[in-house]
Amino acid sequence: MIVKKAKRVTVVDVARACGVSPMLVSFALRNVAGEVNEETRQHILKTARKLGYSPSFTARGLRNGKSSLIALVVGRDVPENLKEVQGKLAVAGYDLMICTDKPGSLQRAVARNVEAFIWEPSKAPPDFGKVISLKNFEEEWPVFLRAGA
Repeated sequence: MIVKKAKRVTVVDVARACGVSPMLVSFALRNVAGEVNEETRQHILKTARKLGYSPSFTARGLRNGKSSLIALVVGRDVPENLKEVQGKLAVAGYDLMICTDKPGSLQRAVARNVEAFIWEPSKAPPDFGKVISLKNFEEEWPVFLRAGA
């Protein structure tokens, strides 16, 4: 079954919902001092959460020239299952992003516009419920569970 990815919520969508300019939303989300009164800022933040907005690291990178990405270079002692997954993804034209079970890890993956999750059997990260509540998780991202790892 193919799961169609929902349209990403943008600053323009949040601005439209709030009746303000995209620039004002950007200032509010980045907490730029002196640009947005606190009541408006709180309204924008609440609306952004309600719509499931997450920042675009691609857009941020274009603006500030930084990617916020770190490359993990591993040697030959990488667990065999990780090599296998990475190899199959590479053949299909995908890169592999490694997430930990630390708070915020899933939200950063969502913000980087991942297309799917491969879940190793382990306990869910502490922010799992928060990430799932941001959007309709199962409809937006395919989740593959790896058995026997």
